[in-house]
Amino acid sequence: MAPPLDDTYRTAMARADVLFCLDAPLDLPSLGPRLRWVQAVGSGVGQFAASHLERGGITLTNAAGVGAPSIAEF
Repeated sequence: MAPPLDDTYRTAMARADVLFCLDAPLDLPSLGPRLRWVQAVGSGVGQFAASHLERGGITLTNAAGVGAPSIAEF
C-alpha cells in the first residue's frame, strides 16, 4: 500500500518533466502527465516496476557505477 500524497506533492508531480529519486509513487503516468524521464539515485530500479513508467513512455535510467571510485578507495 502506497502512502497518501498531499496536494502539494500532486501539484509538483503534475508540473514535473524529470524526476531524480530513490523511489516513485504508484501509477506515475497519471500523476505526472508531462513526465518523460526518471533518473534513479542508485543502480537498482526494481522499485519502479509498480510505477508503470512504460505506460507513460517515461524513460528510466540508473546511476550504476557512480559510487564505484569512492567505494573502491574506501
